[in-house]
Amino acid sequence: DTVVYQALGALRLELGRRLGLMDDTKFNFLWVIEFPQFEWSEEDGRYYAMHHPFTMPYEEDLQYLLTDPGNAREGDFIKAALGTEQRFKTTTLMTNYGPFDLNKAVLSMVLEKYGIPDVFNEQISRELKKCFKPEDDGRLDFCEVPLVTIDGDDSKDFDDAVWAEKTSGGFNLMVAIADVAYYVRPGSELDKEAWQRGNSVYLPNKVIPMLPEKLSNELCSLQPRKKRAAIVCLMSIDSQGELKSFEFKRALIKSAARLTYREVQKALEGEKSENISPVFERVVKPVYE
Repeated sequence: DTVVYQALGALRLELGRRLGLMDDTKFNFLWVIEFPQFEWSEEDGRYYAMHHPFTMPYEEDLQYLLTDPGNAREGDFIKAALGTEQRFKTTTLMTNYGPFDLNKAVLSMVLEKYGIPDVFNEQISRELKKCFKPEDDGRLDFCEVPLVTIDGDDSKDFDDAVWAEKTSGGFNLMVAIADVAYYVRPGSELDKEAWQRGNSVYLPNKVIPMLPEKLSNELCSLQPRKKRAAIVCLMSIDSQGELKSFEFKRALIKSAARLTYREVQKALEGEKSENISPVFERVVKPVYE
């Protein structure tokens, strides 16, 4: 016999109103709070709830019955599709997000409200297996140039790097960015998905990337001491800061250090970390100047 479980929609409705997420979503987010106890009746051969499903101290119109609990447990946060409204309002479990967490609840509602995809399909997974870092495809080899990345303390993807040297008439400057187009070819599933997403989405405690992590956090991330495909802009700048010449090249690079803005600022003020010391005089100072 199927045992009916009680779920409560009050939490989702309250957060939904506050965040403006109620208007056009077809799903309800429910916080499962109670499993009613049932007992068998010898008189008519049926199960009866030991207490009425709507005995919780909340308004009745905020409560729903979960028709099939699946793997839900008391206190889980779930996504459920609204069902028919007969004796009780019913819902069908679609996704179980596990034990309730406020950040997870808000994140789930935002993704649902704005239709933000947070998984990649199998076709993309198959394409990713064919992705590899290029070794010799006619690129210039700048792996010996001590480029550095400079990002925030909690950054995970490092997509640009810089290097500079002082000359008698000014500076030589090199700016490298990850060569994403080497992996995301026109018409591929990766290309279509990136076009559909348009950008990465940054939410509290969560990033929904435009590209799979194998690209965004690995092959297209200019991590220290790892060969990466890049597009490099070589520039010549005079002592007055005027750009004299530039050219773009496809190249292989190898970042010498992963620096942070805070770390660079402290070094310029005289407090050098162990990480920045090897590249400070020959890279950071010329870039700063």
